[in-house]
Amino acid sequence: MRLPYTRGRAVLLGITAAAIAVSATAGPGYAGEQQARYDGAGTQVIRVGGVTLVDEGSMTCSASTGAGTGGSCLRFDPTNPAPAVLVQDASFGTHVAFQACLDNNGDSVCTSPDQGPCADDIVFSHADGGGFFNPLAVRQGFRPGCPGGPFPGYIIFTCRGTHVDGTAHTHDVTTGTTTLVAGGTGTGNFCGGTQQRQSRKTYTINP
Repeated sequence: MRLPYTRGRAVLLGITAAAIAVSATAGPGYAGEQQARYDGAGTQVIRVGGVTLVDEGSMTCSASTGAGTGGSCLRFDPTNPAPAVLVQDASFGTHVAFQACLDNNGDSVCTSPDQGPCADDIVFSHADGGGFFNPLAVRQGFRPGCPGGPFPGYIIFTCRGTHVDGTAHTHDVTTGTTTLVAGGTGTGNFCGGTQQRQSRKTYTINP
């Protein structure tokens, strides 16, 4: 039996709305999802008045699953139109300080600031002033002509420490997930070095 016009129209509108919701969840032109778990912080930080006093750390992750201690690893995805890293902590949600590194020169060290045509590209999720950029926009891949690191993707260090910007406050991290999504904006400066004090963080890739 043919549905009345009004009921059929309502069904059609419902289907259309559901399709739009699914499309929005997947992101603009990006339906993939890549996720990895992390445990604990990979970096200890003290930053006071725009000056980084302490910024040391390391992390280890699995090449097969991306799961790590002190952070995680997410592979490049050439189908993602605007890659960004989303970190969601079990205790602190998206208010997490982290850095995402592309080891362009392939030395298994994430250096900030770095120099040269194959300098590491590193972006930060937290800034002086209190802003968080999560998801955090990242480059599509290694710089052209550069060897790249042993892992073909993003090396993510989670950060714990003290930030004095007007008032002193602390950042912590427990356990959670990192996900490669589409769409992110901005970058910060907490959990990275400065021209006066370069930061070098090592990472290890396990099977």
